[in-house]
This record gives sequence, C-alpha cells and structure tokens, in this order.
Amino acid sequence: MKLIQITAPSSNSGKTITSSIIARALINSGLDLVGFKCGPDFIDSKYLAFASKRDNGNLDLHLMGQAGMKAALALNQAAYGLVEGAMGYFDGIGIGYESSAYDIGRKLDLPAILVYKAQGEMFSIIPKVKGMVDFSQGRIKAIIFSATSKAMFPYLKKMVEDNLDIKVLGYIEKTEDLNFPSRNLGLMAPEELEEFDQILDDQATKSLETIDYKALVDLMVDLDLDLDQGEVEKSPYTIAIAKDQAFSFHYGENLKLFEKYFTVKYFSPLRDQELPEADLVYIDGGYPELFLDELSSNKAMLESLRAYIEEGGHYLGQGAGLIYLTQALEGRDLVGIFPSKTVMNKRLQNFGYVYLNLEADLLIGKKGARIPAHEFHYSSLTEDLEGHIKVEKASKTKSWSSGYLYKNALGLYQHINFSGNQEVIDHIIKNLGEKNVYK
Repeated sequence: MKLIQITAPSSNSGKTITSSIIARALINSGLDLVGFKCGPDFIDSKYLAFASKRDNGNLDLHLMGQAGMKAALALNQAAYGLVEGAMGYFDGIGIGYESSAYDIGRKLDLPAILVYKAQGEMFSIIPKVKGMVDFSQGRIKAIIFSATSKAMFPYLKKMVEDNLDIKVLGYIEKTEDLNFPSRNLGLMAPEELEEFDQILDDQATKSLETIDYKALVDLMVDLDLDLDQGEVEKSPYTIAIAKDQAFSFHYGENLKLFEKYFTVKYFSPLRDQELPEADLVYIDGGYPELFLDELSSNKAMLESLRAYIEEGGHYLGQGAGLIYLTQALEGRDLVGIFPSKTVMNKRLQNFGYVYLNLEADLLIGKKGARIPAHEFHYSSLTEDLEGHIKVEKASKTKSWSSGYLYKNALGLYQHINFSGNQEVIDHIIKNLGEKNVYK
C-alpha cells in the first residue's frame, strides 16, 4: 500500500476539506484508495469515508499501539492510502507530541503534505513552515494552500519555492460551497447527502486544475508492512450490533474484527421491534439525544432489550450504548436497566485519552487488566453508580470511576479500538457461553 499523510499546523486549517477533495479526485481518476483518520475521531473520518466511497480506518498510537496500526492497515487494504492527521501535526497527549499525527508518521515512516490556510500574513508563513519542516526532520515534503484565491496563489507559491526546500503542490480555491455541514453525515437527509456528493465531485474536478496530482502520488511511499493477517478461527457466537442514525459512531476496525470473529447481525433501535437472536449485543457511540422521541416511543425494542438483559444476555455498551440502558434521557424513557437518569450538559464532561484499569473480572478483561481507551461526551449520569473500572487520564492528571454492571450487561462511557487489543476480543469470546441465553 502506498501512503501519504495530510496534516496541518492546527485545527480549522482546511485539513478535512482538502483531504476529502483529494480523496474524491483520486477515486474518480480510478485509483484504488482507502482513507485513514489519525486519532480517535468518529466524525471527521465519516467525511473521508464518504469522499472515498468506502469504509475507512483509524490510526491511533494510544488506542492501538504500533502493531495495532499495522493491523488496521491490513484490515483496510487498498493500493493507495490517504492518512488525514488530527488537530495540529505535532499535537499529542498533554503538552508533548506523543500519539500525535507526527508521532504516527514517525512510527509508520509516512511522508506528509502540509495544508496551510494563509490568514492575515505573507512572509511570516515562511519561518512558521520552516520550523515545522525542520522539527519533522524533513518528513513534511510538500504544501497545499487551502481557502486561497487564484490571484493570491502565484505569490504564495513563489515565496515558498524561493525560501523553502519543499514542493508546492497547489491550492484549494476559496468558495462558499466548501462550508461543510456541521452535522455528522449519518444525520443528514438523503437530499442533503446528494447535494454534498455533487459538491465533492465538482470540487474534485476543479482541483485537477489547481493541484499537481501526479507529484502528490509520486510522494506516496510503499510501506514494507506485513499486511497478511492469515485466517482466523471464527467463534460459534453471534453478535448483534446497533447501527442506525442514533448509533452511528463505530471504529471501522471494530466492525471488521467482529465480522472476522463472530456472525454479525446489524439492527436498528430506532426502527426494529425486537433484537435479533444473538449471544452478545453491542451498542457503541452516537447521538441518541437527537432521536429521543423515536427511541423512547419504540417500546417494543426497549422491552426486547430489557428482557434480554434480565434473562442474562451479554451486553457491551460504550458511550451512547451506556446512555441507552439508563432510566431516561432528558425526560424520555429508555431501557431502564441502570438506576440513573442521563442529562445533557453544555460543556464536555470528560475528553481525551485514558486507560481502563479493571477492578473486577468483566466481559472485556480480567481484574487487573489495563486497556487504552478514549472518552468524549457532554452527557452525565444523575446518580453515582458503583463502578468496576478505574479510569485514568493518559496524562496521569486525573482518575475517576466507570464500568457499570447489571447481570451480564456492562456499560461505560469510554470507547475501545480492538485493533491492537486482541486480548479483549479473546476475553469476550471466552466469556460467551455456548448456549444462547436470549429467548
């Protein structure tokens, strides 16, 4: 697989827009390309997947480790890969560059293209970019200017070429069409998706005149990776995975791994009346707060899941999957397994990389296990429930309790990427009895 990384000095530099346009242009030219998002992000990665017209992957040093990232590449094989960075190129855990897009690039030996939005500056661009190129030890090979006018680009190009030893590949022209929708793509109406799809196609075609795609592809490197994972032994168990507009946050690696190790049945808590027959129910992140009327009014599904758990069914809920099992959210009734309501807050409650330190034997591991994870949510529980996991910030600045149990149901706010955490999948399989408990 030939890979290139697209990065930027900071967030809001046009990185996602530029990556999406480049991916669509390369796909439209006939390249077999897959997208990857650096970091734990669920939402920006959907834009890249939409642009490349195929499921994408995540690459994350904290969540996966180096071996897990290589496994993620193996799970998302294509001839070419576009890796979109997160935040600023060097922004990592705490005040360092650990687990940053740069750190991922170092571990995988990826060249990088810098997306730069020139705002209220001219020659000041040069020392800024030079500092980034030098600190990257020459890993930044080229620059693309975002939100730039046709008249301004020749001046920027000459200035960079006269002063820096990197390629200027072109620019994305500033236009109102590129004000990307603020909502998650999975929440947009079909007619909006069609409009967005046409905008991407139009901008990709336009970019053929403003970006040197031959030079871009020439910068890609063919990594010497063992992408052959070999055959795996499929377990005899079935997993039911919630997948609809309310529960749409999934790591692509998790779904692909589940499909390798289990028989997978997808279902919708919004539309379906009952759970499919399964040995494990898995509900991940999403926006349940935007679909409260539909979720709460689907009494048949609420009762079906409640009965499954009461009868001893295995359940793993992360983020929204935890919320769904509480008594209510914003006054709308939910499954009601955990004795707490959920409320939405204006500020983030917890955000960032964490470690899960298991204080009891759980579905995801034995007591004493330590699992890397990520947390990001605005909601909170109204009651203090007994937790069975000590959550520790990766920066070691804070810890709190999570991991709530009811019979064989486990709910937690934190999200795990199973790529690089094979022992978690092994433990889940070991915990599932041969008999299907669902009636």
